[in-house]
Amino acid sequence: MEWVSGPAYVWAWRATIVVWGGAFFTVTFAWCFYQRADWLENGPWSDFWQHLANTVTAVTILSVTLFGLYADDKAMSYCLVPWLQNVKENSCRIPFYGPATCSQFRYFSLLCTFSQTLTIPLNAWVLGNTIRNYSGCKTEAAWTWLWKEGGVGFAPLSLVQMVLLFWALSTLQFILPTLYTSTNISSSRATTSINSVDLNRPITITRHSYKLHGKSLLSGSLSEGVTLMALASGMRYTGAVSLSYPLAKIKRIKDEQIGFMLMNEDGSWEQTQHGWQFRCVKELEKLNSVQVKRLWFMLVFKYAFQMNVQVTLFILKGTIQRKEFNYFAAGAELLSLGAMTLGIASEFFDLNTLLWTFWDIRSVVRECIDKKNNKGEENQNNNVNDKKDVDNDGKEDLHARHFFKRGQDHDVEEEDLTFTDLSYEYYRIVVTAVFVVLVTVFAIWLIGYQMLKFLNFWTCPHHVWSFKNGCLSVKDMNDYLDNKCPGKQ
Repeated sequence: MEWVSGPAYVWAWRATIVVWGGAFFTVTFAWCFYQRADWLENGPWSDFWQHLANTVTAVTILSVTLFGLYADDKAMSYCLVPWLQNVKENSCRIPFYGPATCSQFRYFSLLCTFSQTLTIPLNAWVLGNTIRNYSGCKTEAAWTWLWKEGGVGFAPLSLVQMVLLFWALSTLQFILPTLYTSTNISSSRATTSINSVDLNRPITITRHSYKLHGKSLLSGSLSEGVTLMALASGMRYTGAVSLSYPLAKIKRIKDEQIGFMLMNEDGSWEQTQHGWQFRCVKELEKLNSVQVKRLWFMLVFKYAFQMNVQVTLFILKGTIQRKEFNYFAAGAELLSLGAMTLGIASEFFDLNTLLWTFWDIRSVVRECIDKKNNKGEENQNNNVNDKKDVDNDGKEDLHARHFFKRGQDHDVEEEDLTFTDLSYEYYRIVVTAVFVVLVTVFAIWLIGYQMLKFLNFWTCPHHVWSFKNGCLSVKDMNDYLDNKCPGKQ
């Protein structure tokens, strides 16, 4: 995969720059120049500048989204062959549909890319439009009133502050991967990736020590750069490699018990089985380091937080400004929620696969640790202290010997990995799995709540609803607004 990742990384980088460049342009344009046009009351040729602003915004969003689709397809075209060669089972699988052909998987993944790429400039437009057109007294007061009626009792932040905060959090999807790849991957290396691969280096020889706790688990390879750039730009087709390819690698290590390479006295390398459990854990940790970021960026910041504010803003526009409400806006909101649902289903499918992989690795690691503990108890009971495992070189707690190379021009170094190290790394992935479950439950609750708000917009007589009090009275809201904003809009 490293051989083909150079051009794939270039296309993923281009998609990230174009999509987020469009998002920053959209938020600046909407904040400084955009103003809602009154199409219905003054005719189609009224407010020419506002309609021109609508056109500029729509063309910008559509253009960057289409480029994201094109770049995703181009990037994946380089990764497709090694991906299919290594991910032989369930490589093309669609959530709730099952195994599919490569063409079906391609179209589904590009549809997911469209939904995720589209939300990046759309959320930027919501931010700029909210600050410019919906930051009046009544809108802010209605926002506070909904928080109070919802059972919280107070609004922690104003509407504008909340939109700003959530959009700032969503930009981490762009900032963190970009900073990492800019620091660890040069553009010249991406364009000459075939020459950057050390063909003489055994595949199991890492570039860093496995005992560097707290350091980045990613090694700065081009394939990891493709994964991070796909995350930054919402490229689901190329992003399919980021989960299925490492999972296939973990499965191969487990099934064939591929442990660490050992260096012989003559400098040659020998493949062994010892330490294969440790390798599985470290590969799963590396996979978690990317998927946990995806969990926060996509499921929490975008689908749970930002979409909640977007749905609430839609409800406020439909209640306070009843004369300006139109079904076109409702259809657009429904389309946005539909695209969000598609993205959510894809994220849940990936998380489910990740958790089942953790459970599988958990079994083999526990078996290895229990076997060692039982052997130690047996030796102690039999008072046999002079018999040691030959493979452990006389060290009772030694699990494996690991060789690593710090960069291209350094000598190969050796380190001992003990069962204590294995237990430590195992409990790290246990904590990560529990954390993933808790965050996912939290995101599901927020996403479900926003769905209920949108559905009850159509069923409640006055279109406003809260989980605590059910359908709310618009008269109570208007009384609150008249008290907070007398004579204001």
